[in-house]
Amino acid sequence: MRYFTSAFREKFLHATFSLGLATTFAFSEVSRAEDWPEFQGSGRQNIWAETGIVDSFTSDSLPRVWSAPVGPGYSGPTVAGDKIYVIDRPDRDLERVLCFDRETGKKLWEHPYEAVYKGVGYDLGPRASVTIADGHAYSFGTMGHLHCFDASSGDVKWSRNLKKDYEIDFPIWGLTSSPLVEAGNVIVQAGAREDGACYVAFDQKTGKETWRAFEDKAGYVSPMIIE
Repeated sequence: MRYFTSAFREKFLHATFSLGLATTFAFSEVSRAEDWPEFQGSGRQNIWAETGIVDSFTSDSLPRVWSAPVGPGYSGPTVAGDKIYVIDRPDRDLERVLCFDRETGKKLWEHPYEAVYKGVGYDLGPRASVTIADGHAYSFGTMGHLHCFDASSGDVKWSRNLKKDYEIDFPIWGLTSSPLVEAGNVIVQAGAREDGACYVAFDQKTGKETWRAFEDKAGYVSPMIIE
């Protein structure tokens, strides 16, 4: 197992988010690839139903369409409509939610907020992907910051600091679950086992708690619905 030294980690305080012309985001001049609005795609099935996928590349490298600077983190980007979303850690006191134009890479909005990591291994950045549903973007940070944004403008509709609201038993790599939106609720794994709130659901419109379940410590799995 490899660990980052302090000097090595400093080199990764600035990363680049880029797209290649022949990647899954573009196949021809007239087609647009399927959206990927949450962790593992729609329904969290990890299935991509796109057509017209290229069988091979004509060169050893892909031409870059655009690139945009982002901070470190472990959050996979999500795509909805003409926008791409990602969450990063631009410095040691902040996390940040970012939105880019899908075609040009232009930054459309960002929302930084204070998030000091304590007792977290691999502390380069947040883990969870931003979830897009019903015109809103939902993000969940490593230390339990839950936000609801207007997906277009970035305006904050509501936010919760779960570290303050619950007695969380943080796992070594922090909180990692990508928010799940289901039946009017936003569901995350909070890990407050003493409060019977390993999983907590919040009203999608107001952020008010609607239910909690299980007296367990948080793991590293994002919830999904199975019927």
